[in-house]
This record gives sequence, structure tokens and C-alpha cells, in this order.
Amino acid sequence: YCAVYSFSRAAAFVCGNCAAGIWSGAAASTCGTCSANTFSLAAASSCTNCPTNEVSSAGSSSCHCPVGFATAGGCHQCTAGKFTDTVDTSACQNCDVDTFSATAGASSCQNCPPSSSAAAGSSSCACAVGSIYDSGSSLCVPCPGGYFTNNPSATSCDMCPANTYSHSGATVCTACDDGYISDAGSSTCHYYARIDQIIPGTIPLNEKHLITIIGINLGLSITDVDFLSIIPYHDAELGDSLPDVPCEWFKWIDRTRLICRSPPFTGPVFAKIRVTLHNGYIVESQYPATPLRWKDELTPAITHISPEIGPARTVQRITLTGIHFGEQLADIQELQYLVGDKNAEDCVNVDFISSSIIVCTLGDDIEGAERVRFRIKVNDLEDVTGYLFEALAPPFISRSFPTVGTAGFDRVITIIGDFGRFPAMTKSVSYSPDQSTIIPCNPYVWVGTKRILCTISAPPPAFGYRFRVCNKLDICTWSETDYIEAGPLALTLVTPISGNTHRTVTLSGENFGRTARDVVVDMAITASATTTRSPCAAFNWFSQTLMTCTIPESPVGAEIVFRIQVHTQVVDATAPYIVLPEPIITAVSPNSAPELVKGRVVSIWGDNFGEYAVDLTKIEYFRIESFPTPIKPCQSWHFNTTFLQCRLPQDMILGRYGFHVTMRNQVTLRTSALITQYNVRDEPAITAVIPATIAASAPATVTIVGTSFGDVEVDNKVYYNINSESLRQTTFSLLNSTHIVADIPTGYPSNTFIRFQVFVGLQSVYEGDVVLVVA
Repeated sequence: YCAVYSFSRAAAFVCGNCAAGIWSGAAASTCGTCSANTFSLAAASSCTNCPTNEVSSAGSSSCHCPVGFATAGGCHQCTAGKFTDTVDTSACQNCDVDTFSATAGASSCQNCPPSSSAAAGSSSCACAVGSIYDSGSSLCVPCPGGYFTNNPSATSCDMCPANTYSHSGATVCTACDDGYISDAGSSTCHYYARIDQIIPGTIPLNEKHLITIIGINLGLSITDVDFLSIIPYHDAELGDSLPDVPCEWFKWIDRTRLICRSPPFTGPVFAKIRVTLHNGYIVESQYPATPLRWKDELTPAITHISPEIGPARTVQRITLTGIHFGEQLADIQELQYLVGDKNAEDCVNVDFISSSIIVCTLGDDIEGAERVRFRIKVNDLEDVTGYLFEALAPPFISRSFPTVGTAGFDRVITIIGDFGRFPAMTKSVSYSPDQSTIIPCNPYVWVGTKRILCTISAPPPAFGYRFRVCNKLDICTWSETDYIEAGPLALTLVTPISGNTHRTVTLSGENFGRTARDVVVDMAITASATTTRSPCAAFNWFSQTLMTCTIPESPVGAEIVFRIQVHTQVVDATAPYIVLPEPIITAVSPNSAPELVKGRVVSIWGDNFGEYAVDLTKIEYFRIESFPTPIKPCQSWHFNTTFLQCRLPQDMILGRYGFHVTMRNQVTLRTSALITQYNVRDEPAITAVIPATIAASAPATVTIVGTSFGDVEVDNKVYYNINSESLRQTTFSLLNSTHIVADIPTGYPSNTFIRFQVFVGLQSVYEGDVVLVVA
């Protein structure tokens, strides 16, 4: 028989081996074909499954890593955003820019849909800014005109606000050009102009007259105004108009004011003014809001008012000048004022000066920016003036920007607020570092009702420039926000440079701001190779050159670097503050002495007193009853980290004393624990023992009466002796500084003499001369 992996045909003398990709079992007459996803080499007795993720066709002698997979590290599937387009590729390739593959195992990348994009290696495309994703069409759709978005993942577009516009696919809205306006959601802006006032409103018949037209956007220059004409009507209802009458001549003053010289009219006429601009825009006045009339000489006419402006909410006397006001006050049937669109109100008081001059007193209820017209009726004939009185509110400043600049350079500051309708309503704009030194803006530009530009010329450093706007009435307003002309910030000194945690550190330098609100102080605390930032536990601003910062809880050995930020300037300390272990006082010896014993050397026991004598800065003592002052130094000696000595002076008075130990800028203060106090006191004395005799052979309790015993029990020790023998210590109770109750624990025979001794302090012993007798 032929062996496995070989075969023979009928009548064959030898067995032949199976080729690669086929196989045979024992005694086979043919070789079988390996199935798909398996393979065999030559002379194979079976087929082998392809390795993970590899494939083969039927009858294959090897397997392949397919497209969408890569061979590096074993045949593996390409992740989304990558691909391979040939078999046995060693590495997956990133999809190109603006293409993507959404699933793993991709053999190619797809192009991004219109209005979308993708970075190299992306698994999806993002809508381009200015477009949003439409789930219905699965496409990116540009925002329509009047809308915008700058968020690539947005699902809706935002509407452009009023006075801006955008085209399709916009990422931002563009402000309308000067003189143009738009509604919210507009794709274009349109020119806007209007006529607000005509002065005078009434003109006598058969007279030429200069007419002032006041409005908005009446051309940016004289070349913008093509034509200025008068549209006359026979009646106040403005029925059919008469032919237009051009101004004999006109003059452009500024974008808010035109002057027209009118021809004479021979009969009563009611009229409008028409302005034709070079861009084709036509603006007309409205009657009766902006009246213009020619009347016969018997009709009263107001031709001028004075003043034309005044403060709001203030009683005003307005002088009206004109013609045909009558011969006396009784001839005036009505004299009223009209505030905006409100109902007419009678003048509070009317003064008749002459047939051409009268005075109307206004009430104090006229708000700022309200405009007032006047109506007079004489002999059943009336006139409504085109002249306006305008109530001026004080200028209002809401903010200014920028708020910080670099000293020594010119800067244009934008001041936002409410400054009246015309440039002439603003009399001056200035600034000051202290609100007393007034510096005019050089120059200032009235941009509109809400905005003024002020140029400050290379000002020196100052914290707190404020801006002042004065109106035509010399009513001035200061800004509430400060503009900072900051000099260079500097941190020149940190004291001390080491000490215990919770220490208050002094920071010295320059340009620390005008108030504490200008300054941010924090610190980088490095301990155990870890750095954290922390604010001061407490912070005090004293001046532009001096601040203090209290260090928060920090481990011993930590290095602390202070950082100061004043507005946009930041500076770090050049050297760190080192946290040292805090010195501790645990005992003072002796802790008491009579007043007569002065100049005593006191031993101070504790820890962290430093390795060397130079580590000891000073030892100070103080009388606890008068702490915190005075604190005085004493002569001191350093022995080791746990032991110091201090020589007290001769001039100490009665009282309890505590000690300061200062070690390399660290201070420990202990005043409450008795063991760390040193007491200068009167010498104690025993004045009586009660009772004077006790019974023989029995324990007893007696009261020792005296002066200047220790204030607390631990201050005292009580001893007694028998017939002048050695001292024996006994137990006792302290009642107060004059009474001690002592125990005699055992009985003694008759005729025994007992003498008591009271120790006050660790080293001072005082004996009593009072004798207790055993009866």
C-alpha cells in the first residue's frame, strides 16, 4: 500500500507524493483538494486551517492576509479610519484628508459629502463650520443667509442679530456698514435715514427762510446729497400735493444736519421735506410729527425757543420767541407743551413779556432724552412749533475697554454708555488718575449715542485712570471701572525666606495694583517631588509696594515659590521659602523665684532649637499680664537642639512671664502651660497653723495659713519635720494662695513639736516659724 501523503494508480509500480494544496490518506489512489481557508504543503496527509484572519481559496498551498487587514504583529483588522487595498500588506494606511472609513476592515476610503471635511485617518466627516447636519438627507447643509454657526457639530444655525448680516455658509455675522441697518436674520443690510426735526416749524408768508433739517444718516458728505426739496400741500390732511419746490440752495453740515433756504410762499402751506441721496435713498419728513408750515401774519408763530436743552427732571423756564402772541396774557387761550407722544400739558406758569416773547415753565417730570414741542393758541388761531426743547439726562458710562494697557504708549479707549443724540450734546471727554487732575482726551470722537472714543497720550503708570464725560450743561459723569496703565510688575524681596508653616511672609516690590482687587497671590508648594498650587491662607494688601501672605499648612522641608499676578502681568519669586520644623518649648527651670531673687539664669527645654548657635536668633521674655507688650530680649545661650538658657534682668516686677524663642525666622510662643512660665512673686510666708495642737498618737489634718502660696497646686510642695529632724513630704490640698490643708499621716507622742515648710517653685524653699504641738 502507498503511505499516507502518497498515491498510486492501477498497475503502478511506485507511489507518487501529493503536490502542495492537495493531500491523501493511506492506500489512496488519488489526492484530495484542500478546501477554502485551509492549505497544505507537498506530500501532506491533511490540510491545515489558515491562521486567524487569514484566508485561502480551495487547493491553496498557503494563506493570505486579506484586504482590510495588515500583517504586522499577526494578521489583524484595520481600525475605522484606516484601510488596505492589497493582500499581505504589512501596515494599515490612514484615509486621506477629506476621506473616511466608517467601519473596521475597510479596503478603501469614501469621499466626504459636500460641505463636510475630515482629517487624515478619520472614521467620519464633520460638517464644515457654517454648515449643519441634516438627518433627513444625511448631508451637511450650509446655513442660509442671515444665519451662521461656528460649531462643526451643530444641529441648528444661529440667527444673526439686528444690524448684522451673513451669506450662505457663514461662520460669523458681519456688522452692517456705517449708515446701514438690518433686522435680525438678514442676509443684507439696507441704508437707513430719517428726519427727526425741522426748525423752524412755522414760517411767515412771503418770507424766505433758512430751514434746519435734523435727522440720522443724511449723507456722509455733501456729495451724498443729490437733491433737497419742499413738498407743499394746501391743507393739514396732506391731500393732493402741489409741485415740488427745490430749496434755493442747501448746505450739508454733517450726517445729522442739513440747511435749506426756502423760497417765499404767498398762501398758507403745509409741507414736507424730501432729501434725495446719491445712493438713490429718499427720506421724507412726516407731518405733523415734524411740522413745516407757512401761515399768514395774524396766525401766532413760534420761531425760536431758549434754551433748547436742559437737565432732566428739573423745572425749566423756556422763552418762546415769535409773532402774534397777542397784546396781553388774556389773549393767549392755550399755551401747552407736548412731551414725545404723550398728551399735551399746560405750562405750569406763563409769563407774558410782549407780543413776541412769552415764557413757559415746564414741570419737573420730563425724563432724560425726551423732546418737548410747544403749542400756542391766540384768537382761535394756533401754532405747534417745530422747535424742540430736549431734556438732557446726565451722561451715563456703563463700561470702557480695554481695561489694561502698557504705560508710555498712546491708546484709544472705547467708552460705552448714553451720551445724547448729537455730538454737540457732549461738551468734553477727559480722564484722570485721581479724579482731580483732569487730562483732556487727545482727541475724542463722538461715534454715536452709545459710544465715544478717547485717545490717551502716552500716560505714565497709574492704577485707576477713570473717564469723565460732560454734556453741554456741564453735567459730568465719571466711569466706575478703572483703566490701568501698569508699570512693570516686580517682586524684589520675600521676608523671611524660611520658617514654620502658617508664617506670615512679607512681599515687597513694585506695581502691586491700586487695591487688593487688582492682585492675585498664590504659591507653588513643592514637597516629596510633588508640586501643588495654593492660595494664601490669609492675604493683606497694604500698598503698591507691600503685601503679606500667610502660608497654608505645609510639610516640613517644603519649598514655596510665591507668584503675583496684577491684571495681565505675572511674576514669580526668584528664591523659595523653606518650611522648617517649628521650635517647641516644653519646660522652664526654675519656674518661680521671689521678687528679691533677680538676674536669674533660666533653662529652657524643648525641641527644634537648631543644630548650631547661629540658628538661634533671639530669646525674648514678656509679662503675661501685659502681653503682647512689652516684649524684651534677654542674654541667651544655645547648647543643642533641646536646651537653651536665658538670663533675666534685675528690673523685673511681680507677675507671670512667658518666653519667645526665635529660630531662623521662626517663633514659638507658649504662655498658657504652667510648666513654661516663670513667676516673679512675693516671698511666701506661714502665719498660722490651725489648730495649734493635735491629739497624740493619731493622724491629723491641719490648715496652714500664710501669704503668696502658689496659684495652682502644682506650684507648691508641703513638708514637715518632727523635733527639727529631717523633712518629710506630705499630701495636701490647695484652697487658695493663702490656705493649704495638709495631712499628718501618722500619730506622734505627746510633747512633740512639728514645723511645716512650704516650697513654692522648683528651687525656692521657704520655712515657717509657726510650731504645731502634739498635746
